[in-house]
Formats: sequence, C-alpha cells, structure tokens
Amino acid sequence: MAHAQEEMQEMVGISNSLVLNIAGCFDPVGVGASSFRTQACTKILQEVSPTIIRGNPSEIMAMAGADGQTKGVDSMHETRTAEEAAKYLAEHFGCVVAVSGELDMVVSAAET
Repeated sequence: MAHAQEEMQEMVGISNSLVLNIAGCFDPVGVGASSFRTQACTKILQEVSPTIIRGNPSEIMAMAGADGQTKGVDSMHETRTAEEAAKYLAEHFGCVVAVSGELDMVVSAAET
C-alpha cells in the first residue's frame, strides 16, 4: 500500500494488482464527472458487492445510469432528484445507499 505521491511511480512499476480497501462502503468520488471515472466505477461494481454505496445526488444518478450531471465532484442535483436512482442501486446490489447533500437520504434494499 502506498500513499505518498513521491513513491507512486516506483510502486506502480512493481505492482501487478490493485487492492481496494473499502470495507464494504463504496464512495466513488466524482463518478459521472469523466468517462474514465464512470467506467472505473462500473468495472468495480461488477467485481465487488458493496454493503453501502455513498455519493452525492449526481454520483448516485451516474452510477444508476441516469443523467447525473456534475460540476467536477460537486452535484448539480438536489437529493430528492436521486431517489429513484438510489432505490434502483439498493435493489440491484442488495445494499444500503446513502445520498449526501443539503438533505441526506438513506435507502435500503429491504425498505424500497
């Protein structure tokens, strides 16, 4: 595991894998802001089963395949706008989805 920017080039040169230490909570910051972030998020979600998915309204909408316009890592939507996307993710992944914003919302697969 490496955190220091000064060692990244060396560490990447000897690495053969990527380990994600997400402890069951997946928080893909800025998903939807770029095609790279969206594709990486999609690939990760194909490989792991998160217990909790957390994001702002735009990130939650982008993960669900809806139009989750972002302004960098900031949401351009209010929390309620992401309610259907949060319900979809909760049902699809059988997890809890936390939508953060001025008003927070938590959706559970068991409660949708």
